[in-house]
Parts: sequence; structure tokens; C-alpha cells
Amino acid sequence: VVDKAKVDMTMQFSTGHRRCLGESIGRKQVCQILVEIMKNCSISSINSDNDISAKFGDVLQPNPFHVKVQPRSSTLCS
Repeated sequence: VVDKAKVDMTMQFSTGHRRCLGESIGRKQVCQILVEIMKNCSISSINSDNDISAKFGDVLQPNPFHVKVQPRSSTLCS
């Protein structure tokens, strides 16, 4: 049995006065890194089957998979 009063008193990590000041900068950097990887690299699946099933539990967990990341051919702008 969950006590609703205690649940209402809890606060998420990313809200309120305890919020991480660098969170927004970190999110922007992660996004920028992913954009650079996608612009400069070709990403393909190593597995022949494209099974996207997942394991159910407390959270939805994808099954393990492998990808190949290769630099794109000389299409980079100088």
C-alpha cells in the first residue's frame, strides 16, 4: 500500500531548488554530439534480423543489438 501523502511530498531530481544547473548545457552537448555523429558517420545494423522486441519489467528494456559506425565517404564540407 502506497501512502499518497508521502508520494505527494516527494520531488523529482530535476525540479525545484535542487535542480542541476548544468543539466540544460549537458542536454545540448549530448544533442550536438549525436548530430555530429549522424552527419559524419554511416550507422548500420550488424544483425541480419531487425528484431525490435523488448523485455518487459519495471522499465521497457530493448534486447541487445550491435551496430557498425563507419566514417562517411569524402562528403564532408571543408
